[in-house]
Amino acid sequence: MSDQEKIIQNIKGALEPNKLVYAFWVEGSTAQGHGDEYSDLDIRLEVEADKIEGVYNQIEKSLAKLGMIDLKYEFKTGNQQRKIVYHIEKMSEFLTIDINIQPYPWNTELTKGVDEAKIIFDKNGIVKFVERSDPKPKNIELAKEQSLSFYLAMRPNVLKNIHRNKPLEAQKYYRNIIEYVIKYLRIKYEMPEKIDFDFKHIYRDFPKDIVKKIDYFTFIMPSELESKLDDLGEWIKVL
Repeated sequence: MSDQEKIIQNIKGALEPNKLVYAFWVEGSTAQGHGDEYSDLDIRLEVEADKIEGVYNQIEKSLAKLGMIDLKYEFKTGNQQRKIVYHIEKMSEFLTIDINIQPYPWNTELTKGVDEAKIIFDKNGIVKFVERSDPKPKNIELAKEQSLSFYLAMRPNVLKNIHRNKPLEAQKYYRNIIEYVIKYLRIKYEMPEKIDFDFKHIYRDFPKDIVKKIDYFTFIMPSELESKLDDLGEWIKVL
């Protein structure tokens, strides 16, 4: 049994008897069939709101049975959900365990073909899978025009900071252009659900020639910024 499966089964054994833990599922690359030796573990739970802290305590006890917990870090989510990342000593350094807990009821809807998940248990039929909305862009020409307009708006900010010898600021504005282009590409290649994924999944979602271009424009030295900025503008025009 893999370490991932050991973690899943230990947490399942600890939480399934708890009547106030309603659902447990796995998301991310593992559930989507893209997992490899570098994959982490993305776990999501739906729990009675006032029992979330106690459930984390249960999880930590179950993880401690597999080894010492040598990492615990809580992300501030800004909503009612909580996210704590753990790691168990002597397991792969890449096998971090992301435990996301949302309060019941949350009205969870996962999009088929986009938000694949492996249901471990779901006591009340909480997790619902819905069909994708029409992925075809409504106005691809407008999206392309906006992408080019954004490039033209940001271009002076890149150039002025190059000439001011502020390469970090220049690179920031340049990176903003790349990220905007990726948003446009999400629309062009009919993946609007991933509009805010930025660089995540680009090797999976885009044709190899597009990925090669993104690589070319992203990995640059400060001395290359000005020349590649012009090349980037020409590429956007023909996308």
